Amino acid sequence: MSEVMTGSQPVSFGSCAGIFNSGINDTGVLILGTWGFDELCSRKFLTALASMVSKQGFPALRFDYPGCVDSLDLDQDIQLRDWKQSAKAAMATLRSLSGCRRLILVGFGLGGSLAMELCSDDNDDFTACVLLAPVVSGRRFIRELTLRNKVIYDGLGLPRSAMPEGCSIGGLELSESLADGIKKIRLDQQRAGPRAKCLIVAHAGDPAQQALYDHLKGLNCDAEMLRFEGFEALMENPTVSELPVRTLNEVASWIEQQPAQNAVAALPKAHPTEPYAGLTGADFIETRYFFGEHSPLYGVACKPQNAAAAPPVIVFINAGYDPHGGWARSTVENSRSLARQGIASFRFDMSNIGDSPPRPGAAEEVLYTDVQSEDLKTALEFTCKLFPDSPILLAGKCSGAYVAFDVAARPSSVRAAFLINQLVIVWDPENDIGEINRAGPRPLDEYRDRLTKGRLLQRLFRGDIDVFAALSGILSQAVDNASRNYLPKIAPFSKYARFRAHFKCKMQDIESRNVKLHIICCEKDQSRHEISYYFGDLNTIPERFTNVTFHTIENADHNITPKKARQDLLDILVKEARDLF
Repeated sequence: MSEVMTGSQPVSFGSCAGIFNSGINDTGVLILGTWGFDELCSRKFLTALASMVSKQGFPALRFDYPGCVDSLDLDQDIQLRDWKQSAKAAMATLRSLSGCRRLILVGFGLGGSLAMELCSDDNDDFTACVLLAPVVSGRRFIRELTLRNKVIYDGLGLPRSAMPEGCSIGGLELSESLADGIKKIRLDQQRAGPRAKCLIVAHAGDPAQQALYDHLKGLNCDAEMLRFEGFEALMENPTVSELPVRTLNEVASWIEQQPAQNAVAALPKAHPTEPYAGLTGADFIETRYFFGEHSPLYGVACKPQNAAAAPPVIVFINAGYDPHGGWARSTVENSRSLARQGIASFRFDMSNIGDSPPRPGAAEEVLYTDVQSEDLKTALEFTCKLFPDSPILLAGKCSGAYVAFDVAARPSSVRAAFLINQLVIVWDPENDIGEINRAGPRPLDEYRDRLTKGRLLQRLFRGDIDVFAALSGILSQAVDNASRNYLPKIAPFSKYARFRAHFKCKMQDIESRNVKLHIICCEKDQSRHEISYYFGDLNTIPERFTNVTFHTIENADHNITPKKARQDLLDILVKEARDLF
């Protein structure tokens, strides 16, 4: 390794996992993310920002707070001061890795609140701070969090009675002590503002951010404001999220204009990767990597503390554009729970998802493309190097299940695959992936069930629902179902007949290589229609396919949000992995 570290490198400090991007300037950029559903939506944005400022010469570090994504949980309830302490530790780490003397703090959401508070202290040398849609009032944030969670549960088709007690969103729970700390945030009432130049990137839907700018100007702070164009599209949900390129470029340009000097001569000797890339829990050891030849992919290997010589390894695949941590942090929790059972795992981000950059020359849309199958093959090759004698299993949900099925049918080291809520078995190139993602994975049966419930009827009468769009979606689904069921019989050369023939060829390849398929569907998920269309009656699948098992998870949505459903899924993973090996 050269004296100056280049590219992106996983690092660890204390209980935190982070990613360092090298740079030659004496000013470093520390990026503080947010929490919960917003973190899922904004992770790709902050990944892109770190890459951009690094190319401008600024070393950058972004990391996960304790108890979030890849970082470790703490033994006690996490409090806001734990997040603040982790941010201060990140400052020291960034300085140690890069040799930078001054810092620019960039914070998104709750991270913006922390950035302003830290930059208002008089104990560090800051050049500037950037507040991206900062949380101005913590009490208002908690109140809106509760309301948004109800909307998410309604959208997922889950009863509100299934929501956890206390503060939560999309299955992620906020501890009472952390929520209490957040409630005390009032940026617009701070008597002292940032001691460095400040940029507030405000979105039109939150007038409190404009008020914060006015407050800082009243304190004679050197503050500027920029409109956060594309905020709503970014934060809609991870799978349909659109990167706000204009805002990204404007923020990066503003940072580039801040004073900085070339600091190559001051940089310390580069440190080996391993001491900074690992985290050890009570039952597991995790090591994080960038790997791959086409473009770097980010992955995390999770090993049992007292592993057998060659433990089975489950490779987790992204669902849609959810980063590798998973919806409700489920992939991280599953990985560590599996380690307690003696099962290793490897979770990673495919190209243009989460912490993995886009592949050069590839299209922006990667779902249901060959790019993802190629990324999975790259991950399998890397996993085999990490676990040379271990049997490999795949686990994918939704679009991840499609990739798992596709790769399982090709020559590889795969011994089994868990196909979870798989909406598409054979991709129709005439489909519009954007329309499919926005339509959601709700079957016709659920539309009928929901129409009998008063709350949906009330929303229809109030005009809260776009009736034309809803009816168009239902009609389109009905026509598609009818075409798929009858055209292959009356038109043997139709595309649907070709799709079934393609499926049969894949199953022959899978059976010839003795690869086991474990199909898992939630009880009302649209994936059940797709599975039954190709595999036949769900109750008799094992009778027709000796290498296939079928499992149902009750009282769950497509994302498998409820805690009980997530445990049911974990139990299936453990049982089938043990039975197979």
